[in-house]
This record gives sequence, structure tokens and C-alpha cells, in this order.
Amino acid sequence: MGAFGLFLHTLVFPFGTRFVVGWYDEGRIEEHWLASYIWFVFTIFLWPIVVGIVLGKLIKMEWVDAQLDKVGLSHVDRTPSAWDWTIDLRESRWVRVHLRDGSTIGGFYGTSSFASLHTSQRDIYLEQVWFLDEEGEFDAEMVNTDGVWIGHEMISHIVLQIGED
Repeated sequence: MGAFGLFLHTLVFPFGTRFVVGWYDEGRIEEHWLASYIWFVFTIFLWPIVVGIVLGKLIKMEWVDAQLDKVGLSHVDRTPSAWDWTIDLRESRWVRVHLRDGSTIGGFYGTSSFASLHTSQRDIYLEQVWFLDEEGEFDAEMVNTDGVWIGHEMISHIVLQIGED
């Protein structure tokens, strides 16, 4: 396993790895401790972070997603659930959260709102809470609140409204 890791490092960092391995073989690694330490930190910590960020940005590009779609790995295929896809849209929406006890909470899901993507606790925080009239339509914003958090165990289902209230 170590040989395979060294092989991969040599492919990615041919010059740095060659020097560090050479110093190690010659028993002179202590003489080059700073260069070895920098190589270690870069290859073990920084390089994977940089590659992860670049690949994360790359796969969100439309033309890359189109290529991934050809092999069954499009954004939709990589999204684990409909909840994740909906929340990932990052669009402001009016929502009605239907609770298990039969009541409904109306609110606004905007840029200051949050929904958990954790599979066992898909709770939601709405930045604005609204009173609903008898027909379930948005009536007036509840004042003097800082939004509402609704725990996953209370939620039956959520209706996302398109357009204005």
C-alpha cells in the first residue's frame, strides 16, 4: 500500500517526491527536514484539499455535467434524494410545512433560511413565519420573531409554492 501511495505521489509530484525518496535512501532526510516537512504537508493535506475544491467546482459546470450524464453520473444521479435536490436549488420560496399533528406552519424560505441535508435529521429553519388564513393562504407576517425552526420529527410534508404569496 505504501509503495502504491509513493507511486501516486511520484506521478503528481515527480520532482519533490524524487528528492525526498533520494534523501531517505541516502539516510540524509534529517538534513532536509524542512523541505521534507513542506513536501509532506503539501502532498498529504493541501493537495487533496485543492483537488477536492477544483473537482467540486468542475463537476458543477454545465458542460462537465453533460459529459457525466452520458455515463450516468449527472448532478441528478449524484443527488441522494429529492429533499437534497430541492434544497440545493437555493431558491427563495414560500412554504407550508404540514406537521404530523395536522397543523400547518407558513413561512418564507430565503437566503437566511436553512434546511439540513443530514439523512436522519432533515429539519428546516424558515427566516419568516406567516399567519395562514382559513384557506391556508399567507395572511400576514408574524412580527417580533426571528423565524422558526421545525424539527424533522414534527414534519409530515412540505409544500413549496411557486411565485408570489
